[in-house]
Parts: sequence; C-alpha cells; structure tokens
Amino acid sequence: MINQKLYILICLVFLFSAIYGKIMTKDEVLKIDPEDYRKKDENQCPDFSNGDFFYLDRCAFEFFCKDDKTCSSAKISDNVSTVEFPDAQGNMKSYITNVCVSEDCEKDDQSKCQMDSDCLSNKCVKNHCYPDEAMKVEVCQDVHKYHLLTFSSSNEMNCGKPDGYSCKSDSDCSSDKCKDDVCEFQGRDHNLEVIGSILLYAIILIVLAIVGCITCCFCCC
Repeated sequence: MINQKLYILICLVFLFSAIYGKIMTKDEVLKIDPEDYRKKDENQCPDFSNGDFFYLDRCAFEFFCKDDKTCSSAKISDNVSTVEFPDAQGNMKSYITNVCVSEDCEKDDQSKCQMDSDCLSNKCVKNHCYPDEAMKVEVCQDVHKYHLLTFSSSNEMNCGKPDGYSCKSDSDCSSDKCKDDVCEFQGRDHNLEVIGSILLYAIILIVLAIVGCITCCFCCC
C-alpha cells in the first residue's frame, strides 16, 4: 500500500514538472548554463526562469531545493518570491521564500505569513517569515563571476544557503557573498570590477620593474 502511494506521488511530481516546468532535480538545475540566456527578454526566458532583469541583461534563475534532490523554481510577483512543492498527498503547495533579516523588513509585505507552514523556512514570527537555521534550505541560482586575470566575467549556477542565513565564507552562500556572517544579495552593479584587474596588473608590472632594476644594478656592479 505504501509503495503504491509512493508511486502515485512520484507520478504526480513528474506530471506537475511537465505542466509547470518548475520541479527539477538538482543535477538538472546545475546543467543550466546562464550564458545561454544572455540578452534575452522575459518572453524569451524558459518557464523555469524567474524572469529577466534589466540590471542583469539576462534571464535569471533561482531554485530552492529540498533533500539535495528535488528543486523548485522561484516565481516573483509583487516583490514576493514563492516556490511550489508537492505535499504528502501530491498537491502543490506554495511557500514564501522571502525572509525577514532586520526590523525594516517588517514594514513591507514581502515576507508576510499567517503560520509557520506558509514559509519555506517553516518559521513565522509576528506575521513574517524568518530564517530557521535548523531547516536545511538550499538555493541554486545564477551568480556573476569576475575573472581578474582575463578582464572577463561569466554567469554560473551556484548552490548554497539563501540570503539571510548565517555563513562563514562566500562559498557558503548561493549568492557567493557572505558579509558580516550573513549571506546577502550579490548586488547589481559590477562596473567597477575591472579596477581590480587593473590594480593587479599594475602591481605585477611594478614588481617586475623593481626586480629588473635590482638585476641591472647587480649586473652593472
């Protein structure tokens, strides 16, 4: 009897995956190449994308994963991010992914909830979703990577803790940005990154010049 229910649940998961294109395995999510979706308008983005953003100039992707296996793409409406997962009966249930990380966020409606089960973090306090470190919530999203040596950038899928959760290093976070021991939004403006490359090469040239001068001095002596 249990095996029959499990089989029905699995079938329903794949059915909803086919209809909504939102439920995917983690392996499938990591195979997404954000570089394939550069210079795309929202109507050109796949149904598992959470839209295009003018500051990114590409389709964006954000998946919330459970048990390192099943992932659901986030959808944003009125600045509220939600995901859908099938419950024990196979019915799709929507969860709020936004979490409150400061008193300021209690002034908006992004993380409003009525009960714990409304939040993906399963923690609703004063009608707002809050992070729950005891709950394992993983996010896979497209992040911006800058390569200092080649003056180039790329967009890659990266998995880790959601924004608002505790971290020790950038690699702990899905956004690849850990600040003050908390994962936070990576940011939109990457125009100044090239300065890092310029400084790096400037330092290399200065070091080479100093080494060259010292070598010349020894040779002359």
